[in-house]
Amino acid sequence: MDVFDTRRKGCLITDMQMPGISGLELMQTLCYNGHTLPVILVSGHVDVPITVQAMKSGAMTVLPKPFSLEELAESSAKARRRHVKVRLDRAHSLEARKRLDQLTIHEFQVLDLIAQGKSNKTVAKELDVSMRTVEDRRRKVYSKLGVETLADVMEIAIGRKYSANMIWKQS
Repeated sequence: MDVFDTRRKGCLITDMQMPGISGLELMQTLCYNGHTLPVILVSGHVDVPITVQAMKSGAMTVLPKPFSLEELAESSAKARRRHVKVRLDRAHSLEARKRLDQLTIHEFQVLDLIAQGKSNKTVAKELDVSMRTVEDRRRKVYSKLGVETLADVMEIAIGRKYSANMIWKQS
C-alpha cells in the first residue's frame, strides 16, 4: 500500500489468501482510500458466500483456481475497459462542473428551466423577465458550456457529455 500509485491505469489481480492481508481486506482498504482500480480476485476456495462478499466489496469478478489464461485475459480486458470508463466519467464530471461554475445565478435559472423542457416564453414568464433577456441568457449558457444545441445542454446538465459508453459497446 505504501508504494501504490493512484494514477496507475489497468486493474488489480489479487489472491484471496495472502500473507498479512486477505484479498478482500486489500480491496476494502483501496476502496476506503478512494481508489477506483477494478479488482479481479482469484481463490482456490470459491463458494457463494465468498463470491457475494467479494462482489459487494467491489470485485469485478472472482476467478476460481485453476483458471485459464484466456479467462484471465478476458476478465482483465473487461476490468481495464471499466476503469477507462470510470476515469472518463470522473474527468467529465470535473469538466462539466467547471463549465457549470461559470454560469451566473440568472443563467443557471434559465438552464434549470430549459432543462425542464420549458419554452423561452414560459421561462420569461416564470422569471418575470423579457423574452429578449431569456434569449440572451440562453445564448450565454450555450457559449459558456461550449455547446450549440439543447441536446448538448442536456447532456452536460445530466452529466453525460463525455461519457465512455462507446467502451461498453466494444465489450
